[in-house]
Amino acid sequence: MFRLISDGILLCTVFWKELLILTISGFGMGAICALVYYKKHRQSSFRFSFILTGFGIMGLFPFVLKFLNVFHPIGVFLAFGISIIALLGWSRKRIVNRNLENIIVDWCLPSFIFLFFLIIRLGYLRGLLFPPYSDSPVHFANVKLFFEEDVTSRYLVDKLLDHYYHFGFHGIVAWVSSVIGDLRPLTLAFVGQYFLAILPLSVYFWVFSETGSVLAGFASSMLAGLGWNMPAYAANWGKYPAIIGVALLPAFLDVVRMAWREADKKLLAFCLVLSGSLVWIHTRIAILFLFVTVAILFVKI
Repeated sequence: MFRLISDGILLCTVFWKELLILTISGFGMGAICALVYYKKHRQSSFRFSFILTGFGIMGLFPFVLKFLNVFHPIGVFLAFGISIIALLGWSRKRIVNRNLENIIVDWCLPSFIFLFFLIIRLGYLRGLLFPPYSDSPVHFANVKLFFEEDVTSRYLVDKLLDHYYHFGFHGIVAWVSSVIGDLRPLTLAFVGQYFLAILPLSVYFWVFSETGSVLAGFASSMLAGLGWNMPAYAANWGKYPAIIGVALLPAFLDVVRMAWREADKKLLAFCLVLSGSLVWIHTRIAILFLFVTVAILFVKI
């Protein structure tokens, strides 16, 4: 375990650019959504779940830029700058006038959960030169399409449809690589391990929002991060879209739950966009959404 932690810390320094860009972009886009749909009576755990949905929007955004023919450093950096401003504005709004207990529950504990699992998961990348399994070369080839100037958005979608691969993951990797200015195969593996660290955080906010218990949220996050071989084992197969979809699903369900409970039509409409962004990341998430919809209808009956 000590070796794994030391390797994880080392890999954090190796991938510090990717780590910074992915975190700021995802949480920044989520902050924009949270600021738009902010209501004072909603508990903090729900608002943080809303923040995590920014990663789903992040999967859609590169395709929008490609469609507008502005997927180049200027367009990407402009959007990245807006994410930074939104994240800073949202963070300031959350921290000011907070007591110590709320700061621990809302910030310190979630930060510990995320950093703990991030270090552990990145440790597994030590010694890798390329991402594993036969899916990874195809994923990398699809990401490269974003950087080819003669590739139109129509051709990009057609090409991805030919391979039936999940689009949002490629968009996220392309986004990070564009900001850095360097496309490396191992970035695919980094993104996969990153979202294995997001999964326990997503579960923490969902359970805490549902139960109101910090202990239940923390225990659930530990169980999700350490208790099961899946979806972590999927990293061995290069199933990164599936990992991202499963990691974000609890946060998305928390947002849907709040919208349904409050009968907020505006938020429910936005949930359709969020659900679409998650399906965009991994197509088979649509089946899980179908199960959830049926379950909600049974409860309502």
